[in-house]
Amino acid sequence: MKKIRDKTKTGFTLTFDLDKKSTKAYSTKRMTFDNFVIDRKGNVQSVIDGTLRDRATADELLKVLRKLEG
Repeated sequence: MKKIRDKTKTGFTLTFDLDKKSTKAYSTKRMTFDNFVIDRKGNVQSVIDGTLRDRATADELLKVLRKLEG
């Protein structure tokens, strides 16, 4: 994540949900590879669908983040 943040110069906090605590709170699916863009208040601003074989790319995530920046 640090490499992506440094390369893109984003001011957003980027994290992985390795223990899946947040995923359980936001996803209705048992096994999900979706990506959630969540604001500071905990509101979902965007969901990028993903599968085990077809996950969101950094470019897709950055496009959503830049759109939110205005």
